[in-house]
Amino acid sequence: MKKNKPFIITVLILSIVIMSTIFALSSPTVENIYEISVIVPNSSNNMWNRFESGVREAMDNENVIVNIVNTTDMETLADQKNLIDKEIRNGTDGLIVEFISSNDTEKVVDDIVSRTNLLLLNTKCAMYDIDLKKVDTVTLDDELIATTLTSQLFDQVGRDLRFKRVGILANNVDQYNMKKRLNTVEDILDHAGAKIDWIVSGSSSEMEEQLKFVDIPNYMIGLNSVSLDSGIDFAKKYNIPLYGIGGSDQNVNALDEGIIQSMLVPDVFMMGYNSVQLMVQRIKFPHERKEKIIDFYTINKENMFSKQNESILFPIGD
Repeated sequence: MKKNKPFIITVLILSIVIMSTIFALSSPTVENIYEISVIVPNSSNNMWNRFESGVREAMDNENVIVNIVNTTDMETLADQKNLIDKEIRNGTDGLIVEFISSNDTEKVVDDIVSRTNLLLLNTKCAMYDIDLKKVDTVTLDDELIATTLTSQLFDQVGRDLRFKRVGILANNVDQYNMKKRLNTVEDILDHAGAKIDWIVSGSSSEMEEQLKFVDIPNYMIGLNSVSLDSGIDFAKKYNIPLYGIGGSDQNVNALDEGIIQSMLVPDVFMMGYNSVQLMVQRIKFPHERKEKIIDFYTINKENMFSKQNESILFPIGD
């Protein structure tokens, strides 16, 4: 019996190793759950609701955790950089960022990509001189949407705008995408002979304050949701046709009331969804830069309750 004891022990050990191997191979693989942080201006504004719906759907499908950082008190690029640094210190696997200002952001971008993954919202990488192979983007074609916006005005009033005055609400002109929209609209209106009576910019409250001191134009154009929100009361008070790019709850209500004549609505649900999807791809499989251009839809009071437009204005789960 003593002679067989070492043999028995060896068999037992081999049996344990074999069983452990079989158990390990048959057990489901535990996949890493990645954490992604989203830092955008005015994150509590309802203009981001549909974006968040897209984020939540992608979060469920991709099995990741997404933290949309509260940016209520974020007023400067320095404030945003502090929030970015905090998320990186907390171990985020990737950042989805719309910069509050596009000025002097090259060093910020360079610093972020040296420490974690980055996706930029509403920003063209062409604005940067640095190598952005490690940065993905999800954005609108701002020149196209601005051109389409002026076309909506022309469709209703004609292309000859000589002796007509136009007021423009531009919100944050420190952002690259807003500058692009503004420059495009200005160029097209100038060629149509229109006089740009005024351009107001800044926060919602700042634009509303500026509107107290401007002349009454023939038409108004808002270049994003905040711009339209700020111009609704003024347009209603003086019965001024208002056109713009938007999609906030206030925008939709004003469209339904006929205050906004025509509105271009970016598919921000897909912007949120694609942002998370692209970020997960980058985390798992590092790749050369990808850019996703988001669609937009032309919506007015007559077609806002069509099946397609309802799904854009009022997505399920919003």
